[in-house]
Amino acid sequence: MITLSIPMKIFPKPRPRMGKYGNFYTPRDKREDNLESYFKEYMITNKLKPLTNNLRVDCDFYMESKSRSDLDNFIKTIFDCGNGIIWKDDKQIKSCLASIWENWKEDKIIITIEEVFDELATNIKTK
Repeated sequence: MITLSIPMKIFPKPRPRMGKYGNFYTPRDKREDNLESYFKEYMITNKLKPLTNNLRVDCDFYMESKSRSDLDNFIKTIFDCGNGIIWKDDKQIKSCLASIWENWKEDKIIITIEEVFDELATNIKTK
């Protein structure tokens, strides 16, 4: 199990935009670089490689003030920033529990990542 406590304010994943040639893209937020850097530093310091099994990810977002953003946009930020660093791809995440905690002393993010081994799903597929 991996538990990360990140002393920063969470930010929502930007909405997709339409480019001038009709293509769609999601703008990159510079704060994503800071979050990815934190993830990379943690993985290097602890000599860990990206996880390859199915995962359960719990996210607690602590905020000094009320949030006007949707919880799902916060989760997407975490999932996308972890790609290729903590996990190979966010499609490995099979379970997620997330909460917003408002009116705290400081902004922080606590993420708990646990590999899950679903024996029941394996048994069903082989029958």
